[in-house]
Amino acid sequence: MGITASGGSREEPGRYEIDSFSELLSRIIDGVELDGEITGDGPDDDQFVDASPYDITDGDGEGFVRYTIQAKDNLTTGTRLDAEAAIVFDTNEAINTPAIFNTIDISDPTSAVNALAANVSQFFTVSWSGTDAGSGVATYDVYVSVNDGEFTLWQDNITTTSATYTGELNKTYGFYTVATDNVGNMEAVPTDADTTTTVTTLEILAPTVDDVTFTVLENSPEETEVGTITATDPENQVLTFAIVAGNLDLDNDEELAFAIDSETGVITVNDSDDLDFEDTSSFNLQVKVTDPGNLSDTANVTINLTDVGEVSSTQFNVSQSRNGFFALEGNTTANLKFTLVNNQTENVNEVGFFVVDENGNVDGNAPGSAGYLRAALERSQIIFSAISNRPSGFELADVQRILEVNGNSRLAFYLISNGTTDTALTQLRSTGNTNLSVFLSNSTNLQVSNFSTEGLNLNWSDQAGARSFQNLGLRVEITQESSVLYTDLQATTQRELIDLTDLVAPVNVSATVHREAAFDNLIGFYVVADANGGIDTSGDGITDINPGDAGYKQAALERRVTGLDLLRTGNQQTTTFNGSFAGGDILAPFIVIDGSFEEAVNNRAEVYFSFLSANSDGVDHIRLLGDHTFGFEDLRGGGDQDFNDVIVSLNFAAI
Repeated sequence: MGITASGGSREEPGRYEIDSFSELLSRIIDGVELDGEITGDGPDDDQFVDASPYDITDGDGEGFVRYTIQAKDNLTTGTRLDAEAAIVFDTNEAINTPAIFNTIDISDPTSAVNALAANVSQFFTVSWSGTDAGSGVATYDVYVSVNDGEFTLWQDNITTTSATYTGELNKTYGFYTVATDNVGNMEAVPTDADTTTTVTTLEILAPTVDDVTFTVLENSPEETEVGTITATDPENQVLTFAIVAGNLDLDNDEELAFAIDSETGVITVNDSDDLDFEDTSSFNLQVKVTDPGNLSDTANVTINLTDVGEVSSTQFNVSQSRNGFFALEGNTTANLKFTLVNNQTENVNEVGFFVVDENGNVDGNAPGSAGYLRAALERSQIIFSAISNRPSGFELADVQRILEVNGNSRLAFYLISNGTTDTALTQLRSTGNTNLSVFLSNSTNLQVSNFSTEGLNLNWSDQAGARSFQNLGLRVEITQESSVLYTDLQATTQRELIDLTDLVAPVNVSATVHREAAFDNLIGFYVVADANGGIDTSGDGITDINPGDAGYKQAALERRVTGLDLLRTGNQQTTTFNGSFAGGDILAPFIVIDGSFEEAVNNRAEVYFSFLSANSDGVDHIRLLGDHTFGFEDLRGGGDQDFNDVIVSLNFAAI
């Protein structure tokens, strides 16, 4: 290839990129005639071919040629396009580039629902199949019509080829599928159903009830509610509940320990004297659930008693609490309830606590020493973040957490203004310093009030030198309430996670979504292999991809859980979604910024995760606002860092 430069010759050796800005012209001096076949990037494409070669004497260096192979219009699916270039410098041997190929796929896939029997019971299996001559079928959308009504989406973007449909008596159902192949070609939407069927019989099935464990204080008063047995019946019939075994009369007064409401399944204390922890620490009941057809199921119900003496033995020691460190005395663990009682600030503040020794040290680091802050935050438990601009429907009282702490320990608290523990630790690990404002409980930014053995109020000022003590008010109190289920991993940094590893069966989930944002964002959850966000792609239970690794985003989106729909709502609106999560998994949230899930998969929409190294900007985009309550920031680089763009609160119940 010869190269000439406009305005004179250029003899220095070097590397030149030939495009619309280089002011260089190219000329093919040997080989196939390519007039009109090589085009450039600029508006004057014909200026890229020149009549005179560019001679370089004693030159050396490197160069490159960019070329595009465009398929002809009349090619068919399956045609293979091979491309290989040969690069020649002067009279040297040609350098062959690696051969590459692409296969044409311009055909739409086809699919159909397999024929159903004319008459079925209310639970029937719908199956379908599809073919694609090119890249193969990727997913199916399955639509259903009831009594010749409008078709609605039943199964969305799935890879499976069958599912169970639950119909109603004397109703007719029609189904069709729309397939999409692996390059995005979509089948034309049918005008009629592929197959129809009518529900003519009802299959009577037994109710189902799961084993469950409850906890109640010993010697609780009679009629104290212990818990509710939840059962389901496929026909939604009225069910009857009864305790059939394990209900003891320990004091022999002919009064059994517990009673159950036969209609609601609520178990209550029937004889307070039977609930003596020192005699029996737990009861193992059998509860039978029966439908009108006398079909039944039985659940094992464990009721554990809590020793009242042990619960009350752990308390705050006011006289031993000094210098911003708060002493808990007692040999048992205690549950601390944290409630946001005041939030008068424009800042978004995160609060947490860490354990210190009798001198206030953390891992040998004394307060004020160079390594103290990092050591403290490394061992911290995040309580929650308090946002300043709450979207409609999200109230101050919604910000609450219950965490378990050990007795005979000393606690120190901290507040980070307009930042997170995640970000502060990332900076401290990298440089030894952080530019965030971190206020510890031994600073002048905290005022303590209403301090007793049962709890205290922490009143914070979130600006250095300010003494208002009204920016954030936090009530801390010892409680007999249990911690919220599945929150075990939500106390430490970058752990906006849901821990379902102790579950075997699926669990129902209700998601409440609030929004204060112009962007129309989507929220979803995906399965991770460990608390650090690793993903198992091989199915052996071992992490294969970690946050920050190439391919993490794609792997995460491929493992989105589908038991709960992608979450969204209108601006300043509240929407509730219901679904279920499988047991045994750890789930992490993600946010798709102002786009669809398909756009995110195809890299046309930004996605942020709770793990900083997985985010393209390396910034925190998800905060914990309470138990199973997550706040999202949708602007790149953190934007206004208000974490109120989308707020999702989850509640769980056994299926």
